[in-house]
Amino acid sequence: MNPTPDSFEYWMEKIRLYWRNMAKPTADINSSLDDEEKLRWFIDIDRRHLNAIANKLPDKVNQQVLQEFIAILQEYKKLLQLQPPNYPLYKAEDLRDKIANVMEDIADVYCFMCTSDGKAGFDYKQANFYYHQAIQSYVENNSAETAKRCFKKIAQLRINYKINVDREIEHLFLTLESLSPHSLKYLETLINLAEIYFANGDNFEAEKCLLLTESKLKELGYTQFSLTEITNDSPILNKTQSRDFLEEYNSGEIAVKVRELYRRLYFSLSQIYREKAVQEAAKYLELVNRMNGDDKNKNPSEQMLNWLNSHFNL
Repeated sequence: MNPTPDSFEYWMEKIRLYWRNMAKPTADINSSLDDEEKLRWFIDIDRRHLNAIANKLPDKVNQQVLQEFIAILQEYKKLLQLQPPNYPLYKAEDLRDKIANVMEDIADVYCFMCTSDGKAGFDYKQANFYYHQAIQSYVENNSAETAKRCFKKIAQLRINYKINVDREIEHLFLTLESLSPHSLKYLETLINLAEIYFANGDNFEAEKCLLLTESKLKELGYTQFSLTEITNDSPILNKTQSRDFLEEYNSGEIAVKVRELYRRLYFSLSQIYREKAVQEAAKYLELVNRMNGDDKNKNPSEQMLNWLNSHFNL
């Protein structure tokens, strides 16, 4: 005997058949979906969310995992825009709670990705943003107790981030002490330190490190790149410093290494000066743009190597 339409048994049978023949729905938000299609969509997103959570571990998170959570969030939001089913298969409150959960998951992923490198500041801000979004959603959905969990995570995030940054800064200072101040590795470490300071919002210390790097580059004979084309009369190092220089890098690495240091130096200065010295920021950014162009990269590098060949018979 077939179940009576719209009865509990009727819907249980539909759900049973769905699980037997699981297929990803091809729902279009602009089309009219019946209750069964909405339920299938809801279950599909739920299953996808459950699979994603299995990868939300410190040693598993990456950009692919992050993008999956973001895609799941968008799917839940699309479903929320539709009218809930006529029968209480799920409610709008259920979807809003799911959305808050995924926002918290995204924040957790950013938190796990929040290392001590130059990208740490971005990950920290994103984690903080999504935790606050989740809190707002939980509170609006009368889940204030759950929101407290996010507040605790924000507090722990701030502590962990500061510890990581402080640890990395200490490590970089120890590295500087172990290197010769006349080496490119020393200057590269100075720029790494400046980028950490900048990511942590300490523009004053970042600027000090960058200006010190620029000064040492000139002191060591590594000619500053300018808006004009580099010519054979513009060497990248002095003859008296050639031996130390070549002990650190071979001739094929010289132009590329020096150029990359200047590119990072100019880009960081352009970011620091963009609010307090707009013209200076524009000048440095123009230098970076010129150095990023293919033609600009090729010609100066060839000219540098030609200069080395002519002066040192490399």
